[in-house]
Amino acid sequence: MKKTILFLSLYIFATSNIYSQQKEQKSLDFSIKKSEEIRKLFNTYNEIHEKIVLVYKIQLFHNENRYSTWKIKNKYEELYPSKQINFFYEPPYFKVTSEYFMTKTSAEKKMDSIKDTFPDCFIITDFIPLDEF
Repeated sequence: MKKTILFLSLYIFATSNIYSQQKEQKSLDFSIKKSEEIRKLFNTYNEIHEKIVLVYKIQLFHNENRYSTWKIKNKYEELYPSKQINFFYEPPYFKVTSEYFMTKTSAEKKMDSIKDTFPDCFIITDFIPLDEF
């Protein structure tokens, strides 16, 4: 008798739960209307924010020692205080790079002028987002 009552109660519980889920699914049906204007806005936004620019930089120095690399950075800042300089770590080296140049010839001119002070410098290319430039 107990097995029959247990089986009957489990059957009722399972069927009522399935019925309620089916009823909820029917009430949640909805459709999405696509708008061409919204699609154009998303495309315009993505085009603006995905633009990247090819730039040139001069890598002044790289070394495993942070202190020696930091000295080179300070030396460049003393010579050119208005110019932006980057100091960063790319394992296993600390690196110092100069400001961005739009053309390779302008980077070469700058490199020729600082070659005596920074003999290890060379030109590198980089792609950066347009808003960062």
